[in-house]
Amino acid sequence: MEMETLRDLFLDELKDVYHAEGQLVKALNKMAKTAESDELKAAFQQHLEETKDHQERLTKVFELFDEKPKTKVCKAMQGIVEEGKEVMEEDMEPDVMDAALIASAQRAEHYEIAAYGTLRTYAKLMGEDEAAKILQSILDEEGATDKKLTKLRRDRIGFVWGDLYRTQAYPGPGANPATGEGFLPCAAPGMPNAQYCGADNNHYNGYTEPNWANESSKPIIFPWLALQTGVRYKPHRNFIARFDTGFSTSGFFFGVGAVG
Repeated sequence: MEMETLRDLFLDELKDVYHAEGQLVKALNKMAKTAESDELKAAFQQHLEETKDHQERLTKVFELFDEKPKTKVCKAMQGIVEEGKEVMEEDMEPDVMDAALIASAQRAEHYEIAAYGTLRTYAKLMGEDEAAKILQSILDEEGATDKKLTKLRRDRIGFVWGDLYRTQAYPGPGANPATGEGFLPCAAPGMPNAQYCGADNNHYNGYTEPNWANESSKPIIFPWLALQTGVRYKPHRNFIARFDTGFSTSGFFFGVGAVG
């Protein structure tokens, strides 16, 4: 297609993204079936319906330019979708598979955000306000989906339990029990203050360390260096059980989990 005007370029880009949406309809359906997390399945299914609606809205944009809806092979989306297929064929743990699916989906979202942002701008430059409005509405939904996927990725957090003796503390000079200021970490059970650094894994009588859970600014999650090992049992693709244990700089820990 020979392109001499901004209108020609706009229509060429419009055909490209129209084809991209068609590819995503097929891909999102497979991704929803592969996802392990119910929340992620629901997110893919919701965006699948939105993508179908995007196709319908794009046909209206074609009509505003007196053009019939046509497609131009979107090689960029083809590559993204193909990578997504390869991911779904891998043998991964459920949480790892979901993380990989989110990454694949966000690659597609970022491509679409760039495409719709460009088309919206072209429409405004040509004075096609109705087309710009439709494209902006699609762009807003693509952005919302990307943010939802980011949140789902951050929310997939695991937990461990253990006997972390060094979380105990004893009052130093001028310590304030009301705020927790001036307390020092115990070196080991009974050291250096046997009264406060006991082996019962409680900080000491009547003291609760300030943290986010009781409206303080201190986090209850902290990084550590650890040596960890684990056993995984996966009798079926949709079920996995695992046990993990290890030693860290502050004690030992273990974790158990099962996903079906």
